[in-house]
Amino acid sequence: MKAGYAVADAACNYLYASWYLAALAPYGRWRFASAPFAAVGNPHAVLHLQLCMQGVAYRIAIDHSNLPDIDETSLAWCHAYGKVNLRPEDAERPKLVAIGPLTAIRFQPGWRMLLLALANAWRARKRVQNWRRFFGNYRACLRRPRLADLQPGHAQANYVFFASSQWKKEAAVNELRACFIRACKAVPHCRFEGGFAPRSKRDMDAYSELEMKERLAEREYLDKTQRSALAFNTPSVAGCNGWKYCELLMMGKAILTPPLVRLMPGHWEHGHHYQQCLPDGTDLPAQINLLLQKPDYREQLGQNARAYYEKELAAGVVIEKLLQHAHTNYPFASA
Repeated sequence: MKAGYAVADAACNYLYASWYLAALAPYGRWRFASAPFAAVGNPHAVLHLQLCMQGVAYRIAIDHSNLPDIDETSLAWCHAYGKVNLRPEDAERPKLVAIGPLTAIRFQPGWRMLLLALANAWRARKRVQNWRRFFGNYRACLRRPRLADLQPGHAQANYVFFASSQWKKEAAVNELRACFIRACKAVPHCRFEGGFAPRSKRDMDAYSELEMKERLAEREYLDKTQRSALAFNTPSVAGCNGWKYCELLMMGKAILTPPLVRLMPGHWEHGHHYQQCLPDGTDLPAQINLLLQKPDYREQLGQNARAYYEKELAAGVVIEKLLQHAHTNYPFASA
């Protein structure tokens, strides 16, 4: 179903919200406003939308936080609440819908984003609490890829690329990523490239021997990822499903991953959509070797990963799913 109009919160975190804002075009001439969302204050990690379907206006909240906490004010305000990082124990709460990972994209030219940032700053001037962060999100979006950059590419046999960050508060994640890098270097016939991206502050040296010489530009990172025979994913900050996971699924990669902490929407199956390794990564050499030695299986995983993205994670699909959820539970709602 398609809505008659859409209104987005001018106080939103534009960087994270860009994923969903780019999908509003089919809903007519959508616009930004602040007054319809005054009741929710300014939660930094929730995008608030008003969507109209068949003359009925629905309030949609999309929680893109890395943390699993629910914004209770937004939950009370909305008719449907999509949560990127949903805990299994919260899945049965009314209004809540697991929507899976997202990424940030650039879908407007720089000059338009500048004008939009200024206009939204004026619209939401009474609600924005951190102006530096507000404008910083627009600037950061300038460095993000476009949807067209995140398409499947031609993978090279036996070539594995992996570049990742180290997190100060996520020692277990750092160790698992280090295990993957070491395993790739140890597996025969694996042509590995990558490592940990150097930190600008040079304040972590536990894996200095696994660091790359310099950080990669976004375009180079994407090119190498598309050429990689397989991809490795780990839960990120606070166990979240990060941007990288969405990007890997979009690019149709054969993904090797430990068990996820947060819920994924729909049917999500090891051996069909992804290859699962042990939580401590002790089986990584065997898993890497398996994927490199079975190109047909690897290709099938990649195709299924892309199909899963198109069915469950594409922004337009998520918005339609939330609108349908709102319509089913609140058929006569009003703004």
